[in-house]
Amino acid sequence: MDLAPTPEQQAVQSQARRFLAAELTRERLAAFDREPAGHDAAFWRDVAALGWFGFGLPEACGGQGASILDVGLLLEECGRAVAPHGVFAAIGGALAVDTLASTAQKRVWLPALAAGQRHATIAVAERHAVNDPRAFATVLSRRGNGLVLRGAKWCVPQAVTADVFLVVARYRRGGCAVLVPADTPGVSVRPLGTLGKDRQSVVAFDGVTLPAGALCGRPAAVWSRWERLRRRLAMLLCAEMVGGPRRRSR
Repeated sequence: MDLAPTPEQQAVQSQARRFLAAELTRERLAAFDREPAGHDAAFWRDVAALGWFGFGLPEACGGQGASILDVGLLLEECGRAVAPHGVFAAIGGALAVDTLASTAQKRVWLPALAAGQRHATIAVAERHAVNDPRAFATVLSRRGNGLVLRGAKWCVPQAVTADVFLVVARYRRGGCAVLVPADTPGVSVRPLGTLGKDRQSVVAFDGVTLPAGALCGRPAAVWSRWERLRRRLAMLLCAEMVGGPRRRSR
């Protein structure tokens, strides 16, 4: 079995390596550390123009339909160049919306996420619960024809630039996923200090009122889909981390 990258995959790797080597000088990376977003607008536009944010999304919504392996090879190059973690967060958030959101939600969000015009991020972990919806203190409940979300999520990646949060919460006897626009009243973001200088935050939801359409699909099916997605995202994060030790000093 030949496990070497295909010529097409090698071409993606080479393009990414050339672009990142030219763009991410020591001076620019140091400047990114001082930016609240962790990057500047010009870098974000250039990455969007390359199609990276929609690389693993379906072509029907403006993506490139790349496999999870292809996305991993791209992120390995990002790790090699110590690219801003916001790139990984944006790719992961878009994949989460594609996996968990309803058809109507995908129509609204995926084209903008693929183009890099909007940024989604995942809000799952809590201070005292990481991966068990029954232990979550963040709860979604019904109120009339709508929904109410209360609680807080910790270590939310790139929350400072997010346009929408995909929140996994407790709902009735199990878990659910809900899309919460960042500008919804009752949503607040508190940045956390990290050794890696990635932009992690506590995101609080103080009685956030949402329409029924904010719920992502059938709650009964969400947790198994989230578990599959979580393993895929863990693989992508490992790919990025593998690239890090391969960085050469300039």
